[in-house]
Amino acid sequence: PFARQLRRSFGAAVLRAPARLWINAGVIGMPANDGTERGWCMVLSSNGTTLRVAQRALHYNSSGASQAIFAVPHLVRGYADSLLSGIWPSHDVLPLEEQMATGEPIQE
Repeated sequence: PFARQLRRSFGAAVLRAPARLWINAGVIGMPANDGTERGWCMVLSSNGTTLRVAQRALHYNSSGASQAIFAVPHLVRGYADSLLSGIWPSHDVLPLEEQMATGEPIQE
């Protein structure tokens, strides 16, 4: 959700370097609820006066990761399914705007 919000707000952007900046990593180890298997990361760089924030897609072996979850009987199957579908197993905890954006692929 944060990557989607950041993209909607300013995408890859150059900002005046604030005294403090909080970046919410979202759900670590899960796709972005955008209908793709990709994970995401933020790359921060600074020259001392400006801060550049860029989001990057992370491609990984989602099939192997989901099979590892399926191999352990007490782990939640919904998370394994999510790694393959790119859709989170529970939407009831999301704000309405995020629920409505489910399955909308995020662009780099």
